[in-house]
Amino acid sequence: SAYSTGATMGELPAKAESASSDHEDDQGRARDACDRDGGCEADRDVRQPVVVDLPMPPSVNEIWKAGRGGQLYRSPKYSAWLKEAGWEIKRQRPGKVEGPYTADIILRPKTNRRRDAHNFPKGILDLLKDHAVTDDDSLIPYPCPRWWTPDDDHIEPGWCRVIVRAAA
Repeated sequence: SAYSTGATMGELPAKAESASSDHEDDQGRARDACDRDGGCEADRDVRQPVVVDLPMPPSVNEIWKAGRGGQLYRSPKYSAWLKEAGWEIKRQRPGKVEGPYTADIILRPKTNRRRDAHNFPKGILDLLKDHAVTDDDSLIPYPCPRWWTPDDDHIEPGWCRVIVRAAA
C-alpha cells in the first residue's frame, strides 16, 4: 500500500515521499534563514508524516446524546473514547503538523459489521486538534477514511491508524 511503512504500532516510518522545496535541503530538513550562509540548519524533517495509532472512535452518530429539553451532551461512549485515545496520543508523543494538512485514516473495526467509514473522522480530527497534533480541522480539505486491508501494515482489530501530512 502507499502507506506501508513497516512500522509497528506507535513507530513512525523512516521517510515519507515528497518533492523538495526551496525551504528544504536535499535530505528534506527545514532550512533556517541562516542556513543560506552555510550555518544553522533545523533538524526537523518537513516531509515526515505524523502517524498515530488510536482505538476505533465511536461513529459520529454515537458522539452526542440529547438530554432533557433537547440539550446535547457528549455520550458516555464518546467521553470514554476521548480519554483512552488522549492517553494513547500522550504515550506515543507524535509530532505536530502546522497549517493545512491531509489525513489518511485506516480503520480496522473488531467486526465486519456493515458501516460507513465516513462516520469516524470527526472524533479523530477533533482529538488531534485538542492534543495539538494539528492546528484545526478546518485546515483539512477532506479526510480520507478507508477500511484496513491485508495489504496494509498491521493494525490491531478495534484500532485505526491516522497518517497526517502537511498539505502540499
